[in-house]
Amino acid sequence: MRTHSLPDDVVLDILLRLPVKSVKRFKCICRSWCSKFQEPDFLREHYLTNAVRGTNLRTIVKSMSVFDPLTYDPLVIGASLSRIVVDFSLLSNQTMRVKETINIPVVLPSLFPVMDMVGECEGLILLCSFENSDPIMILNPATQELKTLPKSSVERPNYTDYVFFSALAFGYDCSTGDYKVVRFVITDGPFGFSYSEQVELYRLSCNSWRLITYPFHDHVLLPSRFNTYVNGHCHWWLNNRVEKILAFDMTQETFQVMEFSSSSDFTLCCLEQGSSGPELRVFRNHLAVFAHSRQKMGCFEIWVMEEYGVMESWTKQLVIGPISGVEELLGMWKTGEWFFKTDERRLALFHPDTKAIKDLEIHHCPRAGNYGLTLLIFTESLFSLNGR
Repeated sequence: MRTHSLPDDVVLDILLRLPVKSVKRFKCICRSWCSKFQEPDFLREHYLTNAVRGTNLRTIVKSMSVFDPLTYDPLVIGASLSRIVVDFSLLSNQTMRVKETINIPVVLPSLFPVMDMVGECEGLILLCSFENSDPIMILNPATQELKTLPKSSVERPNYTDYVFFSALAFGYDCSTGDYKVVRFVITDGPFGFSYSEQVELYRLSCNSWRLITYPFHDHVLLPSRFNTYVNGHCHWWLNNRVEKILAFDMTQETFQVMEFSSSSDFTLCCLEQGSSGPELRVFRNHLAVFAHSRQKMGCFEIWVMEEYGVMESWTKQLVIGPISGVEELLGMWKTGEWFFKTDERRLALFHPDTKAIKDLEIHHCPRAGNYGLTLLIFTESLFSLNGR
């Protein structure tokens, strides 16, 4: 009996489209496939193929619940915080219900036992504890591989009493194929005196931190709960009126400030007149801002920088809503539906055409505040954090 085999390029094209779990199962089919699936070029091409096609998308949710609701007392700090449980869950793409729970095997030394998702970069998730303190971790949710970053050996100023981290960012250096973490370090000395920030950089390939130059100490950095890595840069708001954006180039390892024109449509709609909490986000691979609409009650506006680095290119792309009872817009699924957090601290899904709202039966406890519910949408990655 004659057998027919597919050409190698056709086989490769099929393999590049497979979900991560399928690729990992197929390692045992033959030695050549097992070897191929460990090659950096294949890992990179597998991710990019699916990222461009919008396939192998997954949604991960972090929620904080109360371990013992009957004894939970929000007025008793020591008793109540010890009973808070943090869950990391992957949602089903069909039902949008919890399909799988990811175990994060760590015991924090903090009174507030929280791991938060700071952001996503190419299928990897950056995790940290409350107030961006150690430990910091990188998670591959598709393979459930976890790496704890080492503590920094960077020397702190003399007479330092307390160290905390005001902001974190996570990105990819396309010139070296390396993943990097940036964090701003604040040191407090005697009598509450705060020193200027130190900024340090972690490289996954070296597994170590080092100090980098930060030239904008005269600006006030506004920490963000969301990692805005796009076009090779990470971004934060600067100053209290959020009229400037600080950008960090992951390849050149340099900072720059981008400033809005005071007369632009974006400034007048989102910044000048007290629009509550405009947030830097990534939308359709562009730097974006999610903001409450000033013109339409209960609506959100999505503004996008169409040409990166050109501040005049900010345009309003979408108006979402009206949606009643919305606390925060979290992200858009590939079907065009929007995830949001309700004012009752529940996760829901909004369909902009039918206006239908679906409760996803995930909620967080009241004491968690803004840290209680976080959602990220990512493309699966085969990248191994430990080089295997």
